[in-house]
Amino acid sequence: MESTTPKIDDTPRPKIDPRKRTYWYESLAWLIREAPGLLGEQSNMGAVISALTSGGPGQSVASSGGHDDFMDQRIEHVTRVRELSKAFDQLHRETQLVLLVYYEPRNQWPAGCASELGVELASVAIAFAEDRARLLDACSFSSKEENKGIIATAKEHAAKLIAEAHNSWTDVRRVHLPAKDRDDFRARVEAA
Repeated sequence: MESTTPKIDDTPRPKIDPRKRTYWYESLAWLIREAPGLLGEQSNMGAVISALTSGGPGQSVASSGGHDDFMDQRIEHVTRVRELSKAFDQLHRETQLVLLVYYEPRNQWPAGCASELGVELASVAIAFAEDRARLLDACSFSSKEENKGIIATAKEHAAKLIAEAHNSWTDVRRVHLPAKDRDDFRARVEAA
């Protein structure tokens, strides 16, 4: 029987995200953004399981009903999460934090940050700023000459952190890919 586990597509693709990000790995985006919800870690699944085990109101017999199929569908994602988590755990803690901040979805930033730092750099620049309050003030009052230097330094630092984190991820994934996918991955990375 053929596996239903989704094929891992970890090819570096410049500017594929709708927000025009330079770095974007589908596997990282999936691991950080989607996997927790698919596995029930960030959802209402806890309440469903609780209701199933207690049998619901006024019942004493546990019933799983149609939820068995739902859980079976989630099992296929476990293998992918394990593989990606194994690789992710090999990264240095700061690199992990950079990737978590970079891929975590954000709808808004403090005033002026998205326009001055750019959508791609804003989260990482703010999270890893040496003086966060000063950077936020600089973004709010970006027309002041002294603030332009603060913003430029923060953008430079964030871009460097993001590039290093993605390079580390590429190196780790080359080692931790299943053997059958390793050559294909290397060819795609070198071609990109």
